[in-house]
Amino acid sequence: MIWDKKTKKRIVGLYGDFLSEKLLIIVAGIHGNEQSGILALEQVFDTLKKMNLPATGCILALKGNVKALEANKRFIDKDLNRQWYDEQIDFVRNTAVEALPLHEDVEQKELLYVLEQFTAHREAHAPFLFLDLHTTSAEGGLFTIVNGNDLSVAMAQKLEVPLILHLDKVIKNTTLGIFSKKQFSAIAFEAGQHTDPESVKRIEAAIYILLEEMNIIHFSADFLNAKRQILADAAKDLPKLTQFIYKHTLLPDDGFEMLPGFKNFDKIVKGEQLAKDKNGPIYAETDGYILMPLYQKQGEDGFFMIS
Repeated sequence: MIWDKKTKKRIVGLYGDFLSEKLLIIVAGIHGNEQSGILALEQVFDTLKKMNLPATGCILALKGNVKALEANKRFIDKDLNRQWYDEQIDFVRNTAVEALPLHEDVEQKELLYVLEQFTAHREAHAPFLFLDLHTTSAEGGLFTIVNGNDLSVAMAQKLEVPLILHLDKVIKNTTLGIFSKKQFSAIAFEAGQHTDPESVKRIEAAIYILLEEMNIIHFSADFLNAKRQILADAAKDLPKLTQFIYKHTLLPDDGFEMLPGFKNFDKIVKGEQLAKDKNGPIYAETDGYILMPLYQKQGEDGFFMIS
């Protein structure tokens, strides 16, 4: 397969037979301030090369928003993980790079090119899984979101961390959606807080477990058990299965400010103050757990509630 210079810059690693039916594609850093995924992938590929284990499939890892990663910003012009809808995809696919108006349009075009090379020939329900790596601005953000396909649910459950149902329906136009339309399986894996070193270890653990469960690469029992234990220890006090109940959406001039101290999966009671904006205090509309409270400047979601 022939890659141009820009495509090569986007590839973190490729291991195994890229013509194999079994394929795990991973994207890290689609938000440029989420660097843990890149660090974890670099370490995974170093380990795979050192182990030199046979592969009966392929793992391909890509950088999402290259320029935003270099700037350590969530995005440059707009959120790259909120623009995967048909009209936008057709626009970037059919427009020359020089004519694309915003930086993330260029990133999306380049990323789409690689993804389509690896998936265009594949049929629905092929042994294929897409994994989108993320971290959160608040502490404790270890969970998975699935696009609902059987393999995505099965593989997410193998990680034995919280699985949040229906969140993919309200966080719209993400990469998970494009694979849903192709009837392919996709998982978003949230590993923890952006700069927590443990987030890197959790991502590594998840990748090794998925490679094993997809029968792409087999590891020793001791090696794999140690990786499973990393996730088990981190998830031991967290609810295993929850569902979305509320999202607080932001507008650019809201002046939104999350109250300090909230962590992912903190228990919240109805009427508790969570944040404030130009209109005054913002209270919880129901009992539940808080998810992804916003403690960064960029972002369109103030917080989520799950139960």
